[in-house]
Amino acid sequence: MTSVVAVDLGKTGCRAMLWNTADSSRAVSSVAGAPGLAAPDGVAAARTAVCAAVGPLLRESGGAGPDAVLVGAAGAASAPAAARSLVAALLEDLPVREAAVTSDAVTAHAGALGGRAGVVLAIGTGSVAVGIGADGTYARVDGWGPLLGDDGGGARIGTAGLRAALRAHDGRRPPGMRETGAEGDRRQEAGA
Repeated sequence: MTSVVAVDLGKTGCRAMLWNTADSSRAVSSVAGAPGLAAPDGVAAARTAVCAAVGPLLRESGGAGPDAVLVGAAGAASAPAAARSLVAALLEDLPVREAAVTSDAVTAHAGALGGRAGVVLAIGTGSVAVGIGADGTYARVDGWGPLLGDDGGGARIGTAGLRAALRAHDGRRPPGMRETGAEGDRRQEAGA
């Protein structure tokens, strides 16, 4: 019998699934996520989240430990040393013989396309696109985190909206933007 725990570790949520090949049974556990492996203390936060998600599944399985834990983690592509550190930590914490950590974008591609060629756009708190060509070539676009990228991700869009609202509240606006409301209409009529 082989059993595996697959973990999707995102910035807002962490979801683990225990899968048993003998009877194709599945059990799922969800907890809060972690800020990403590249973040300060990212490995410690990821370790805590993964163990919190996997723990209930291990208790539910009656103590029979899975053979492996496989983690798709936000920030793993940008911080490969942190991904290796998380592997070492999980081998200490969990009753498994093997552990692997890769980018959550890679596991999203594998889950969506099952190893076939194609492109997956993963947008949540962050954003990243992963493509694998028919010849096996790999390409990744963005996924650089909220400070450097993640264009189109929820955190980036939300932050941009809050910044715009605060600029408007302060009476500032980017050059070239038209004022709205009665005051703006009067200035437009006067040629201002």
